Amino acid sequence: MPNSEKIITEYQVKKQNGNTALLIVKIKDGKTHQIRAHLAYNKLYIIGDGKYGKNEINAKFKAKTQHLKAFKIEFSIKDENLKYLNNLKFELDDRF
Repeated sequence: MPNSEKIITEYQVKKQNGNTALLIVKIKDGKTHQIRAHLAYNKLYIIGDGKYGKNEINAKFKAKTQHLKAFKIEFSIKDENLKYLNNLKFELDDRF
């Protein structure tokens, strides 16, 4: 798109259950709505997403809120003021 910045989002399917899947998503840029917008662009809609999702999918699952959750957060920051975060890791189990 003209006047847009290139951003990178990587994803892989970790588990699949019928028409739904658990994805591992890595964002390289951290832009607002990056995960939601990139997945929707690739027709991988987040259940319950009112902005980028599909209304018929949300209705099927009776979802009124996004089913987007983090099970692990790691940082790779170059900014000197935030570099202290680089050694921190937050992880939950990944039940699906």
